[in-house]
Amino acid sequence: HLTSFDRVKEGNLCNGLRNEVLDFMRRYDYQYRDGVIHFANLDRVYATQAFEEMRKVEHVGIWPTERSWEQFECQPFKFYPNKDGIKYPIDVGSIGFSSNALLDSELTFDPAVSDVEGVSRMVAGLVKSKDELEIVSCDGRFVWKLPFFSVKADHGKEEEKETESD
Repeated sequence: HLTSFDRVKEGNLCNGLRNEVLDFMRRYDYQYRDGVIHFANLDRVYATQAFEEMRKVEHVGIWPTERSWEQFECQPFKFYPNKDGIKYPIDVGSIGFSSNALLDSELTFDPAVSDVEGVSRMVAGLVKSKDELEIVSCDGRFVWKLPFFSVKADHGKEEEKETESD
């Protein structure tokens, strides 16, 4: 667990924190070679097999997340149109990057954009086309999204309200 020590103060704080992680990993580069970097979401549950599959990623790997609106279809592989015109509309919880490829680049997550657009820009900096993306699994169920609930007191009653975390 890393903290930003108040360096990340505005914009998309999650993208800012991801940059803190990348800065840390680049500083201690030799310890993070030959692996996969995955920025896990708080609202995801991972089967142990997910991590075994992630280890196979050679450049940029993607996988579907169960119970989540998916941004791509596997057979045939295509992205769903994105209302914001994002080239690679992939959720941060559904992607893994080769540590060598990511650490050798100077890419960062833009704190001025959404998580999905930040991921899209990162992917665009690492691949020439969607054909270079590795589909880790389309039939295996390794990652699930769980809805978050916030509890709000309203006139003495507690109410559950589903919130979107990404």
